Amino acid sequence: MNTLNRIRRSIANRGDNVFLRSEFDQFGSATQVGRALRALMMDGTLVRLGLGVYAKAKPSVLTGNPIPVKPLEVLAPAALNKLGVTLTASRLTQEYNARRSTQVPAGIVFNVGRRRIARKLGFNGKVIPVRTLIRVLAPQRRELIQRSSPKRRLAVSRQACWKRTST
Repeated sequence: MNTLNRIRRSIANRGDNVFLRSEFDQFGSATQVGRALRALMMDGTLVRLGLGVYAKAKPSVLTGNPIPVKPLEVLAPAALNKLGVTLTASRLTQEYNARRSTQVPAGIVFNVGRRRIARKLGFNGKVIPVRTLIRVLAPQRRELIQRSSPKRRLAVSRQACWKRTST
């Protein structure tokens, strides 16, 4: 049985809708897996959500082109969890759920804490925004200033002076 058929069978037997490329490394070399995943994308079994992230696909009712089986708002958290990223609700969603705000959050935004995520997950031009929580306490801020470049130190000190004068 070749690599393409082994990967196709593995995808059909899994309950997950999101797959990482590293999950298919056991089926062959990197080149073989890459060719098989490309072939599965061409025949409409998979769609690519990001670098090394794939999702099960189904044909669109309107155009017939392959689209993910579930919305991107459902697939993105599953993909980020597989990548080892812990997610929390965005600030606006937390305020709405705690009844501090009556404004319903318009879009889906995921908060990843203080971790920096350089990966973009999306499909067909729609990208899921990922926000980082930026809260730096005073002692930590001093450490960041000491470790940073002279330009950064100057910018932070100017910003601190501006905050002192404006409050």
